[in-house]
Amino acid sequence: MTTMDKMPGQWRRALNRWERWKARGRLKPEIEELTYDMLERLKPVSSTDELVRKYYMGNYWALQIARRKYPDREELWDMGLTADVAYAKRYQELTGESLYDENAPDEEEGE
Repeated sequence: MTTMDKMPGQWRRALNRWERWKARGRLKPEIEELTYDMLERLKPVSSTDELVRKYYMGNYWALQIARRKYPDREELWDMGLTADVAYAKRYQELTGESLYDENAPDEEEGE
């Protein structure tokens, strides 16, 4: 079995944004709750390769979690700020790495 030695960039960028928002007090509690709910669903994944395969098979399951918990709050259905972060956090758990870069530039204006 092979193991990915580098976190996919999309996950790393999502995690950096999530961590910056959290440090600045801008992360909505609902986003954090959804992220950890999604992370729980990823716990059975036992390797980084399997994690990547699961990601590319589709994340409709994650969207279903968000829609079920918050059916009238479409702004909470952002998989780039929930599912991608959950995948990044599971990657960190599997590898023991801490990849948050507090000096990474913001991707969006006004963050």
